[in-house]
Amino acid sequence: MHRAGGRGESRHGRKGPRALLAFAAVFLPAEASDPPPPLFHESEAAFLRQVDEGAFDPHLELHLVQYSADPRWTLDWAASRYARSGFFAEYGSTSSSHLFVNAQVALNLFPAGNLQFRYDRRLYQDRRFDLRDERFDFLWYPRASWALVASGWPLPQKEQGTFGAGVRMGPPGGASGLTLLLMEDRPFWNEKTDGSVTFTKAPRRVLLDGHAGSGAWRFHGTVDFGLPYQADDRGVPIRSVRGYQRFGDVGGEYQPGSWAAGARATWAGLLRDQTQDGAPAYKLDRSYGRILTYGRARFGNLMGYGLLGWAWQRDTFASPAIQNGSYRMGTKLFGMEAGWWPRDGLELRFGYLGNGIRMERRASPRDGAELPWPDRDESGYADKVHGRAIWSFSPRMSIELLLSQTVGGARFGGGSLKARFVL
Repeated sequence: MHRAGGRGESRHGRKGPRALLAFAAVFLPAEASDPPPPLFHESEAAFLRQVDEGAFDPHLELHLVQYSADPRWTLDWAASRYARSGFFAEYGSTSSSHLFVNAQVALNLFPAGNLQFRYDRRLYQDRRFDLRDERFDFLWYPRASWALVASGWPLPQKEQGTFGAGVRMGPPGGASGLTLLLMEDRPFWNEKTDGSVTFTKAPRRVLLDGHAGSGAWRFHGTVDFGLPYQADDRGVPIRSVRGYQRFGDVGGEYQPGSWAAGARATWAGLLRDQTQDGAPAYKLDRSYGRILTYGRARFGNLMGYGLLGWAWQRDTFASPAIQNGSYRMGTKLFGMEAGWWPRDGLELRFGYLGNGIRMERRASPRDGAELPWPDRDESGYADKVHGRAIWSFSPRMSIELLLSQTVGGARFGGGSLKARFVL
C-alpha cells in the first residue's frame, strides 16, 4: 500500500513529479474553460461547423474505441490520481486534420500526515466535445478517513480565475476514495472584466472522482457535470447565451484469476442557446452515450480479448437559416483481439473491430432561407483491422503504439499513441 509522507514519497516529491510534469506539459495546453469557447458564435458558418463536426463519419466510433487505453490502465490511473504522481494520455488520428486527445496529469505532494497538495490537469477532445480543466487542490484531513478540499486556478487575468470546495472520503495516499467538488469557473468575472459581457448565472460544475476495489472487483468513475450558465453581452449587437457542458465515464471489472470481464459507460451533453437583439439566433442541444462490455482470458503467453458495445448521438439545432433540425446516430460495435508476449514486458496484439451504423439528418428552412445541407440518410457497416505493440517498463509505466487499416475502402485507418507513467 502506498503510504503518504513516507521516504519514497518525499524522494519522488522532490524530483520525479516535477520532471514528469514539465515533460507532460508539452502535450497538454494550459487552459481551463467552462463554458467552452467561444462564449458567443459570431457567424452562422462557425456555428454550422460545430454542428457538422463528427457527423456522418462511420469510422469515428471505431477510432474512439481503438484509441482508448486498456481497461487495466484506466483502473490503475483512477487508483493513482489522488495518491501518486504521473500522466495518462490517449492520442489518435480521427481525420486528416483532427486528433483525438484524452490527456491527464496529476501531481500529489504530502508535506504532512494530514495535509496534501495536488495539481490536476485534464483535456478531452473528440471533435464533438472539448473539455478542459486545470486546478490546484489543497486537502486537509481532520480525520484519517476524510478531508476538506479547497480548489482553484489563479490566472494573471483575474476575471478567468476559478475557485471551488468540496470533500474527499478516503485516507491520504489511499487508492480507494471518493472526491466531490463544486467549482465556480468565473467567480470574479463581473467585478474584474473590462468588457461588455456579464454572467447573470455563474458557470458552476460538480466534479466527482472515485475508485474502489474489493477482492476481484474494481470500480472507477469521473463526472464533470456542468450546471446551466447564462451570460449577457450589452455591446452591439445585444446578445444573450445560456448553456452547459457535461461529461461522465464510469466502469467496473471483475478479475478472479486468469480471466476478466467488465463494462464501461461514457456519456456527454452540450447545450448552447444564443439570442441576438431579442430573437433566437443559434441553438445546439447535443447528447452522446456509449456502453462497452468486454472480456479477456490468458492462456500461458497468449491472450484473447472480446468486445461488444453500443453508441448513440442525438442533436437538435437551429440557426438563422434553419428553423429546426436534428441529427441521429446509432451504432453497434463488435471486436476481437489476439495477444502474444514474445518476451517479458512486450505484448503484441492483432485485432478486428467493426460497427453497423445508421446516421440521419433532417432540417426545415426558415421563411425565404436556403438550407446549408440537404436531408441525408446513411447506413452500413464499417470495419478496421489493427496491430498494436505495448511496452511495459514497470507495473505502472507503459507505452502503446497502434496502426490500423480500414477493410472496406482499403485505406489507412489511423494511428494512436497511449502512455501511462505513474511514480
